[in-house]
Amino acid sequence: MRRLDLKGLFFPFCVLAVLLASNAAAQDRLSADVVVKLREVVQSFEDSSQSMTDRKTAGDKIVKLFGNAPVAVESISSLFESRDSLDHKLAIQCLNLLGKESFGVMPKILRFLGTDIRVVRKEYQFIIDDALTQESLPMELQDFIHAKEFYLREWALALAPKFGERCKILLPDLVEFIKSETESARLKELSFFVIGSMGKQAVPAFATIKREIEKNYPSERRNNWPLFALAKTYPHSKPVIRELLADSRAWVRERAVKCVFFVGKPAAEMEPGLKAILATEQSLEVRIQIARTVFELGGSHHGTIETLRQALASQRHVDSVTTLIWRQAEHMAALEDEIVAAIHFQQVKEFRRKSLVRTLATLGPKCELRTADKMKLLCRDGVDSLKPYAAFAHFRITGNHEFAIGFLTAALDNEKLSRSAVVSCLGDMGEMADSAIPKLSAKWLASPVGDVYIAHSLGKMGQKALPVLQKAAQSENKFIKKQATEALKDFKLHN
Repeated sequence: MRRLDLKGLFFPFCVLAVLLASNAAAQDRLSADVVVKLREVVQSFEDSSQSMTDRKTAGDKIVKLFGNAPVAVESISSLFESRDSLDHKLAIQCLNLLGKESFGVMPKILRFLGTDIRVVRKEYQFIIDDALTQESLPMELQDFIHAKEFYLREWALALAPKFGERCKILLPDLVEFIKSETESARLKELSFFVIGSMGKQAVPAFATIKREIEKNYPSERRNNWPLFALAKTYPHSKPVIRELLADSRAWVRERAVKCVFFVGKPAAEMEPGLKAILATEQSLEVRIQIARTVFELGGSHHGTIETLRQALASQRHVDSVTTLIWRQAEHMAALEDEIVAAIHFQQVKEFRRKSLVRTLATLGPKCELRTADKMKLLCRDGVDSLKPYAAFAHFRITGNHEFAIGFLTAALDNEKLSRSAVVSCLGDMGEMADSAIPKLSAKWLASPVGDVYIAHSLGKMGQKALPVLQKAAQSENKFIKKQATEALKDFKLHN
């Protein structure tokens, strides 16, 4: 007779015993009757309108089951010891309904939910919302930022800015994080954002932030962290920014100007001072940053054009000014020749060069006819991604639509060119491009999923496009029908 191998059964038996013991421990602390009642409270809340009143009622019912809130939180937290995921879910639901009373057990909740620091998850939204109504910072948050677990420290620092000036109690710790040579870069970054949320309370940290700005890290992103902190605490940080603007090192002055850029329009009062610096500044990098900042503050372009001219002439700096030039295109007529030259710089990224071509299109008749001729050559010999915009720029400069229409209509069949760019340029020509309607509509209706760009452009092409759109709006193809309906709205806006 075969002997039973008891040794082989020993380990599985131990695992089963542990599972049963852990579930039993949770059940000992919460009777089956109480668990049933908790599930009823949660279900009742989920079936309600889930208003603040409903939530408070549910929370009060839970507290009543245990006598007081602290006992309720401790008892419900025991469900995390269970191996049953349904118990974990019930614990999180109940703790959330208890609101701020549960803040101290957030580590247990996060252990089961994970930490997505970009959003406050709905599973613990009430806990956070309640905590934010308190006059002072939850003491537990200070404990969390010193936790051994990195995820908890990261989560706590990501949450802290929501408390604003109430974070002042954390300031000494945040300063130490920033100064530390061993602290993780991620926690340093978050520390700057917390300080930035503190307004006037952040002033004692400004000396440390200033020293960080004066350091030169390889990562531009990291160099920006202290700038964000000063920008967010403006105008309290104004004296520090002025000190940095007067620094003897050009790269420090450039960062000081960038800090004003991050502040934006609230720092408009600093525009005259920046323009005064522009008049004597020797560093082109600093002057470029001043030009960008002046525009960001809503200031006049006068005095900045010469700096932009020099930037366009230097292939190394073109990328840093193309967005600004495109956004302020109507003021850039004086830079026409420099813009045309920069379009042909091979070292400049294509999407930057595209912005420059579109700048010329915006300038339109302000440009010389020789520029239109260069746009025509660009359509023939240039980079494919620029060709549709060059054709449109030719139309805008000359007012003659024949070349642009011919080129763009033919380009609809050229797979090397971006269909969306070609179609958008035709749409921007409005009624002038109505001769392209038959070809556009044929390609649109032939596609099983339609084409949003074609539909949108047809909506801008005047009366001849109306019958096409009306017929498409009755299509059995749900994609085309929806696109046509939206395009008819565009038609009403443009006619």
